[in-house]
Amino acid sequence: MSTAYYLCIHKTEGEPVRKLLVRQSLINAKLQIEKDENYIYFPLAKLPSDSEKELIASLVKDFSIGEKVFQVKNQGPKNLLETLEGVLEPNELIFVPHSYDVIGDIAILDIPPELSQHSRTIGEALLRSHKHIKTVLDKKDVIQDLYRVGKYEVIAGENQTETIHREYGCRFAIDVTKAFFSPRLSTEHNRVASLVKPHETVIDMFCGIGPFSILIARKVVSNVHAIDVNPNAIEYLVKNINLNKLRGTVVPYVGDAREVVSKNNLIGIADRVIMNHPVAADEFVDVACTAIKKEGGILHFYDFLKSEELEQSMEENVISQVMGFSRQVEKILTKKIVRPIAPHTYQVVIDLKIN
Repeated sequence: MSTAYYLCIHKTEGEPVRKLLVRQSLINAKLQIEKDENYIYFPLAKLPSDSEKELIASLVKDFSIGEKVFQVKNQGPKNLLETLEGVLEPNELIFVPHSYDVIGDIAILDIPPELSQHSRTIGEALLRSHKHIKTVLDKKDVIQDLYRVGKYEVIAGENQTETIHREYGCRFAIDVTKAFFSPRLSTEHNRVASLVKPHETVIDMFCGIGPFSILIARKVVSNVHAIDVNPNAIEYLVKNINLNKLRGTVVPYVGDAREVVSKNNLIGIADRVIMNHPVAADEFVDVACTAIKKEGGILHFYDFLKSEELEQSMEENVISQVMGFSRQVEKILTKKIVRPIAPHTYQVVIDLKIN
């Protein structure tokens, strides 16, 4: 046990504040974060300065600072590599993955061929170093089918692929073998949701299980039309609509976005269109142009680009397509890298205001 300063906020606002505290080196990583029925208590390494308090206040309406006793974390191995030292040979340790995805209580590793004979050992080591993880999966191939679903093998823990993932106060039911979801996009989900204004109409053209749609409708009184060709994804979207207390409305559609927009009176209704399908989004720019209101709206367009392509073709392709469908690009609002996906390859986003 150890006494430290704390920052107390409502538990639904915990994730963005936690990330801020980490960025500002304010969180005491040696102590356990504590929760009660309504609130979360972050142990602080020091008292926040006035400017740091202003940053916290920009994220939450109410917070308090005080002193309390916290549990000290178990000082075991800090990461997977440390857990495997002495278990694998030194020449094998260099191939141990440095990162992996955690979705709910499932961890997903991409074990290289050099360590395939040790996959179970690696999975069990991950379970030992992360007590909240119940299942470890090894990704067996790249995501490339129409439904954006990969193949996985259970290498440790419980034989299950369904879980509940929490992100920015929302809960998402997901079976990773049936629908696409990436926890590495959580910041992007929140960024876009934070841009939506009350009473906007949004079309989420490749919604998956609903990370954009649900978060938008939970934050803002809005109407979201969520489309995905994968019926399993829409099945989980419906579950997630019921799991979360939404201020707005999410209407799910199963089918190809082109057909759904034309057959469901979605032409010319959208203030904002989200196109998070980096492999195929450019095939649907014309659909987005017809869906956005005649007076204009916002387009969030995602793509995969090589590092040498970032400066120019990040915007050239989508702008030329928009102009080809009798719409004009009034302004480029955002142009940024969302995340790396492979060596020298990135997922990027460009936000355009079109009229």
